[in-house]
Amino acid sequence: MLRPDLESTRKDIVSAFCHFIHFFKDEDAASKWTASRPGTSIITLDQGMALGRMKNAWQFGERADVAVTQSSQRAYME
Repeated sequence: MLRPDLESTRKDIVSAFCHFIHFFKDEDAASKWTASRPGTSIITLDQGMALGRMKNAWQFGERADVAVTQSSQRAYME
């Protein structure tokens, strides 16, 4: 994970953050990739989900919780 500039992230989360998220087959592959890229770090999928929830809560407040709940309910009903 590359730590994005806060102001850029506030303006456009996709361009400033999402485009820099990479998935690796295992921790060894991720470690090799980050070793040659200063300022990057490795987080787990669970940590990434928690980070996304925090971002949504910060950006949307209570509406984020409602959207997640409604989305989860729709997925359950399908």
